[in-house]
This record gives sequence, structure tokens and C-alpha cells, in this order.
Amino acid sequence: MTVLKIDRTTGDLAVESGSWVSISGIEEIAQDVWLYLGIIRGELAFDTDAGMPFIGEITDAGTPVARLEAIYREAVLSRPGVRSMLEGPRLTYDPGIRALGVTFRADTDFGELSFDETRTV
Repeated sequence: MTVLKIDRTTGDLAVESGSWVSISGIEEIAQDVWLYLGIIRGELAFDTDAGMPFIGEITDAGTPVARLEAIYREAVLSRPGVRSMLEGPRLTYDPGIRALGVTFRADTDFGELSFDETRTV
């Protein structure tokens, strides 16, 4: 199956030289993880269990950091092609810009994935 690359800055499909860009291997797994971690649980009408529990856990004041890390660990490990976590996840939060950073290393079917992304929440 062909997987089209998404530009992580714009959220649009990536285009190079006038053509869509396809991806595979570790880049495909990284994109899948990136997309999944941005889905708010309940927002997909066809699968209301998919995604992250932003409402009710992640954005609630007082949720222990260990619980947040467990949520992200479980989410990453649930993605196709991810075998195990090698390190992390480590979460950082910048309240000034309301940005959540997620950093981890995982073993995948295509080798080691180093992931370091920040998103506004």
C-alpha cells in the first residue's frame, strides 16, 4: 500500500516537483505515530476509541507525570511496526505557548526510531 507523506509543519500532503511524495519503512512508522498522538479520543466518528485521552486525562491538572508517560508509551506501542520502547517517553510542557513535547526511542520493524516532536495543546 502506498502511504503519502504529510508535511508536519503545514499538515498538508507533501509535494515535490509537482508530485505527491510517498513514504515507507521507518518514515512511515514515524508519521503514523505522529498522526496518532495528535488524534483526540472520540473525534473520529468511525472509531471513537482511537486517539489520545486529551480530555479527561492529558490536559487535566493533577494527572501524575508517570500516568501521562504510561499513556504515551501505550499509544506508541499500539502502532503497527513498533516493537518496543528503548527509551522514554519523556514529556515536556511549555505553559507559555501551551506546547507538549514528546521524546522517545523505539525499536521498529525497520530499526530504531528517534522521535522528538512538540505540539500545541
